[in-house]
Amino acid sequence: MSYLENLTSWKHITTYKIGFLVFIVLLGTHLIFDVYPKLREKNKTIKNIGDYCVIGCDSDYCKYVGYQYRGSNYHDTPGVDTPAESGCLVTGWEMSHFLLHIWIGYYYNIYISLMLGFGYELYEYNTCDCHSGFDLVYNTTGALLGNYFKS
Repeated sequence: MSYLENLTSWKHITTYKIGFLVFIVLLGTHLIFDVYPKLREKNKTIKNIGDYCVIGCDSDYCKYVGYQYRGSNYHDTPGVDTPAESGCLVTGWEMSHFLLHIWIGYYYNIYISLMLGFGYELYEYNTCDCHSGFDLVYNTTGALLGNYFKS
């Protein structure tokens, strides 16, 4: 099967795989939006994963673009500069998206990756303004890389 056929194929996706993905999405959503904030509230030494800068940049353009494509609540730690203000091109959240979508690209297909990516970004944008436009790029890149590993 070619790379493009692998990328778009539904043949290898069983009901069990879909069920497992739904379970992972629900569990992850619960952990990220419910459990993780409560843990951080109780234990002040736990940093927001958005505080970690995986790839930084110093240019004003990079900071401007980072600011424009992230929601105002993307980085919710009081007293800490936002990743955009501090010059962070890839945060811990974005790296976690990239790694998750490598897995999705390997076991599922690009359509599922895109649906999850766009769905979550719309949810984050409309509910808590904690979205990042970069996530869509990192999600898609991760899914393409995962599919490449599979083929």
